[in-house]
Amino acid sequence: PNQANISSHTWYSWSVFAQEAFSALGSGRPNQMPPPVIPIDYSTEHSRDYSSVEAETFVRSCKLAVIATQINKNRRSDSSGFANLQLQLDAWYNSLPHGSLVRQRYWWILLRIHFPLYRRSQSNNSSIGSDEDQSVNMCNRATENLVQLFAEFDARYTLRYFPENLLQAITLCGDTLLLERNRSPDSAPEKREKVEEGINLCIRSLRAVGETWTYALSLVAEFQARVAG
Repeated sequence: PNQANISSHTWYSWSVFAQEAFSALGSGRPNQMPPPVIPIDYSTEHSRDYSSVEAETFVRSCKLAVIATQINKNRRSDSSGFANLQLQLDAWYNSLPHGSLVRQRYWWILLRIHFPLYRRSQSNNSSIGSDEDQSVNMCNRATENLVQLFAEFDARYTLRYFPENLLQAITLCGDTLLLERNRSPDSAPEKREKVEEGINLCIRSLRAVGETWTYALSLVAEFQARVAG
């Protein structure tokens, strides 16, 4: 086979793998597909069919997908496994060019990792431990960045073009903000107002995405019920 066919096959294989990896992550199930044997790299796999930005974004997303497959395998009690996972995620994030919207996936994955401990800290009557405290801080950082990135995406492209496989990022961000609202004392009205703005943005975002992906309409209805509850 010629080099063009090899390149096309490589990109196709990685595209299928990435879709499966992020779908599995969103549904909380194990990944069903191993990474393709042929590695993908922007410098060697760049195709004339794509702009440089599209090609680089695709390659970076594929590399993140490889990391994402480890999340549903690890148990939160495995502190060393999650520490290594965090290091991989941070290395990936730090390699991104400034302003890359693919950062949404990084913050979504951080929420997937830390949200269970954040939620557990809400139900504990005693003071929270260091791991839970770290998860609270990480989740607060993630929601702040995601809210900003959702607004930035809307300004650039409008949310009607938001990727379907990132809908869970909006809902998980919203659910985390609900926990943050419950944690915010009445004596901190500015913080509560900022959290409410984030929640409302998640609702508006899901409604806008619902113009393209109707599945988002059921997600926003369920989320609004949780907000009201």
